[in-house]
Amino acid sequence: MSRPPLDARALLARWTVGEWVIAVASTVMLVAALLDWSSVSCSDSTLCRLEPSPVTWLRGWGWLTFGGVVAVLCLLLIRTIIADDVRRPELSVSDPVLYMALGGVELLGCFLFWLENPPVTIGPTTIGLGPGWYLALVAAAATVAGGRLLRGRTRPAEQLELFDRSKSTSPG
Repeated sequence: MSRPPLDARALLARWTVGEWVIAVASTVMLVAALLDWSSVSCSDSTLCRLEPSPVTWLRGWGWLTFGGVVAVLCLLLIRTIIADDVRRPELSVSDPVLYMALGGVELLGCFLFWLENPPVTIGPTTIGLGPGWYLALVAAAATVAGGRLLRGRTRPAEQLELFDRSKSTSPG
């Protein structure tokens, strides 16, 4: 017996608002990874010719943020997309709490990156936080908000039947 192909539209139509917020926030976080997390500006000096380079997020505490977003994406993938094909593991905390905690890990990574790389001015050179850091901060906060949106919200009954394994394994 062959299985029907994966219908992305049907899968994504089942997502709740909170899951959409988490998915968009995680995508924004990945975009933030491509941007500089620090900015360097120099004003009229011989040191400016050296052109110091900005710092990207995969340095120091930025790895904590990276780990958080990977965990969020894995959880989202397991809980929403491949949930029909595999048995979902039971966790001691609910999904909304887990999403909020992982968003908190992302926020912690952003905060610790800021502590490790504080804005500083040395002569004509100023090093500060870059656009990637600010975007990551907003994305991490949105992940927490998406987890909060999932609290108390349940899927409609017809969607819950898709995840109920007892109906497919019971003798009939």
